Amino acid sequence: MENVSWCDREMKESFFEPFYDGVLILLSILTVAINLLVMCAFAKRSQLHTKTNTLLVSLSVSDFLMGLLGIPSNIVCNVTAGCANWLCISSVVMYRLTATSTIYHIFAITVERYISVLHPLNYFSLVTRPRICRAIAAIWGFALLIAFIQLSWTDFSNFSSGLSASPLRLKLALAYDAFGTLVCFLLPTIAMGFIYFRMFRVIRRQSVAIKRLHVLNENHQSSCISTAEVRAIAIFALMLGIFVCCWMTFYISVFQIYTNYYGVLSEGYIKLFDFLRFSTAFLNPLLYTFLKHDFRFTLRQMFSCCVISRSEQNAFRTEETPMVTQELQERNSTLNHA
Repeated sequence: MENVSWCDREMKESFFEPFYDGVLILLSILTVAINLLVMCAFAKRSQLHTKTNTLLVSLSVSDFLMGLLGIPSNIVCNVTAGCANWLCISSVVMYRLTATSTIYHIFAITVERYISVLHPLNYFSLVTRPRICRAIAAIWGFALLIAFIQLSWTDFSNFSSGLSASPLRLKLALAYDAFGTLVCFLLPTIAMGFIYFRMFRVIRRQSVAIKRLHVLNENHQSSCISTAEVRAIAIFALMLGIFVCCWMTFYISVFQIYTNYYGVLSEGYIKLFDFLRFSTAFLNPLLYTFLKHDFRFTLRQMFSCCVISRSEQNAFRTEETPMVTQELQERNSTLNHA
C-alpha cells in the first residue's frame, strides 16, 4: 500500500511538457527513419558492402534501437515520475546498451582505419570479413552483458530507491558504474585519441613527402588518395568527439546517487544533456550518409530512381487520359447515331 500511495503522490506531481517531449518524439521518429534508410541502402546496394560500412551499419542498428525503444521508454518513465518501473529499467538498459555499443563500434572503425593507414600492405590479410563479423558479434555480446548484468542486483519493486538500497546493492552498483565508466568510456576514448593523433601525423608526413616529389602524375593520384583518407578519418573522429561531448555528463551523473547531491545542474541543463545524448543516434547516420561519398552517392541514386519512376507514372497517366477521352467520345457518337 505504501508503494501505491507513493506512486499516486508522485503521479500527481508528474507532468508532460508538450514542447520538450514533443521534440523528443520527433527526434525518435527521425532517428528511426534515417537509420532505417541506412540499413535499406546497405541491403540494396552491393557497392556499400565494404568492411568499414559493415561496421557502420551495425552501429546504425544500435542507433535504430535507441530511437525505437530508448527514447520512448525514457519519455514514459519521466511522465509517470518513475512509477512505471519496468519502463524506467528498460530505459536505463537501453542507455547502457547504446553507449557501450556506440563507443566500441567507433573503436573498431578507428582500429580498421588505423591498419589501413599505417599498415596498408598488410591490411587485406589483417582485416578480413570473418574478423569484422567476429568483432561485431563481440561488440554486441559485450554491450548486452554490460547492459543486462545490472539487473541481477536491481530492486524491481523500487527502482528509484537510491541510497535507501541495501549496502550490498550499493557496493555492486558502485563497482559496476566505476567499471563501466573506465572500460566503456575513459579507456576507449584515450586509446582512440592516441590512434587518431598517430594517423593524422602519418598522413601529414605523407602529404609533405608527396609535395616534395615533382612527378605530377604520381603527385596528383597520391594526393587524391590522401585527401579521401583524411576525409574518412575526419568523419569518424567527429563522431567520436560528438559521442564524448554528449555522453560525458551521463557517466558523471551516475555517481550523483552515491553523494546524494543533485544540485550541480539545473533541470533545464539536465534535459539539454539528455537531448544531446539521444541526438547522437540521429547525428551518427547523418554524418556518414551525407559526408561519406559512397553512402551519399547511393542515396542520391535511390532518390533519383524514385523521382524518375514517379515522373514516368505521371507521364503515362497524362498520355492515357486523352486516349480514354477519345474512346468515350467515339462511344457517345456511336450511341447518338444509333
